[in-house]
Amino acid sequence: MSRKKSKSKNVTKILFIVVIAFSCLCLYIFQMAEFIQLDYNISQTKEKISNLKKENSDLRVAVSQSQNLVNFEEKILQNGYNKIDTIDYLVLPNDVLAAK
Repeated sequence: MSRKKSKSKNVTKILFIVVIAFSCLCLYIFQMAEFIQLDYNISQTKEKISNLKKENSDLRVAVSQSQNLVNFEEKILQNGYNKIDTIDYLVLPNDVLAAK
């Protein structure tokens, strides 16, 4: 009987060690999956930041170009405004103006 108890204790110890090892392996796999997901999210965020910086730079150049006087005159003509060669002022008689 002593051998059976001893054998039973050994099997229990081995089973306990296997369960602990399996639990550690599962925990390691879970942590690695989390680490990989975080690394992927970081790389995606860095890529978005890089794209936004490039887009911001492009927009700054576009704004700078659109504020140029040559482009401004072209846009005025595109919107249907005509270039005026002479300016005619309204001349109002003195009696039309409001008195103080």
